[in-house]
Amino acid sequence: GKMRIGTSLVEVGQYNEKVVLNALRRLGPASQRDIAASTQLSVQTVSAIVRHLLSIDVLREIGTDFRGRGRPHVIVDLVPEAAYSIGVHVDPAVTSLVMLDMKGRVVAFSDSDEPTLADPVEAMKQTAGRIRELAERTGVPEDRIVGVCMAVPGVVDVANGSLRESVWLPEWQDAPLGALLAEGLGAEKPIPVVKDTISASIGECWVRGGGILDSTMVFVYLGAGIGLGLAVDGEPLAGASGNSGEVGTILKTLGMFEEDSDGGLDNDPALLVERAHGKGAIDGDLPPRADHHAVREALHQVCDKAENGNQEARDILQAAAQRIATLTVGAVELIDADLIVLGGPYFKELQPYYQKAVEDLLAESATQRHRDVQIMESIMDEDAGAIGAAAVVLDRRYTPRSRRTRMETTPAKEATQEA
Repeated sequence: GKMRIGTSLVEVGQYNEKVVLNALRRLGPASQRDIAASTQLSVQTVSAIVRHLLSIDVLREIGTDFRGRGRPHVIVDLVPEAAYSIGVHVDPAVTSLVMLDMKGRVVAFSDSDEPTLADPVEAMKQTAGRIRELAERTGVPEDRIVGVCMAVPGVVDVANGSLRESVWLPEWQDAPLGALLAEGLGAEKPIPVVKDTISASIGECWVRGGGILDSTMVFVYLGAGIGLGLAVDGEPLAGASGNSGEVGTILKTLGMFEEDSDGGLDNDPALLVERAHGKGAIDGDLPPRADHHAVREALHQVCDKAENGNQEARDILQAAAQRIATLTVGAVELIDADLIVLGGPYFKELQPYYQKAVEDLLAESATQRHRDVQIMESIMDEDAGAIGAAAVVLDRRYTPRSRRTRMETTPAKEATQEA
């Protein structure tokens, strides 16, 4: 059967309606007067929009503000249950699924430790099954789910919903993942496929809301792939082909690292593990690159050893962190960022090295501008990829965008619009 994704939802269609929703994500619960001040729409316009959004249960009244003169002001807020979305993140070692509500809160989560299947057709069939199970388990009606999106590590082909190149999932190259997943769900249009470093920065903006929607952010994503996600005023910078922030290529171009025999990138965990093994900082045999679980375990071991004073292990992690810090501060300079967020699946264990390297480098290049740059830990846990993918659906549907800046430039990207 087919999933009735988003069938009963009243479309929030107008640009100004989205402007009002966006203002509430920035302000939190607010009065019409606050919304008008924040959006520069007239109070009459806001009042008409709020009335409409209350009538279709996208907003609700949550109280009254009696401060000030004149009539008391009604405080409105988003209804979290107005819409839900599902995000899938394929990490070679684990596939995670998450369901978010309209406010970006995690309603349900599932991850499978079974290694990602080499056969993409079979893998997408299984993933579709897991998406249905997740939806059934939450009891959220399918017609309240506005869409599904998948985030993957590597270079994506956004138009075809496929991986153009991936060190981690070579067998998946060029398979039409978005179409295969849609087929499994009985959806009319392909499910959008995005790069995980980019979806993570969208997730951070959606889940955190508030002031981050006014910041210029560099998100340092530490996962199977390491990359930078950029967002300006809550607007993700995906790039012309949807692949901005590919740090490996930049490092290579700058001649900032030696490529290993497999052409793996310098900060790729498998390579860190290989280096550590060469220096005797890992016990036993070097795990094969394709055994993602073993590579992850070995990385744990390198981090443990470094923490317990093993100098070789520490040097390897510090050198890798140093290179990412150099790029991060370069990106801060390039887009004149005022916020650096660190997160991703490997963040917990790598944080002591990567965060310190970024802090030190910022302090060293201490122009007044850099002193004002804030460094934060991501509000999302290891599941930044899946949360980010689910946030992409909400972002595309509810963030006000002029036609020109909209991320959906290709037909395949319209998938979440009518889904």
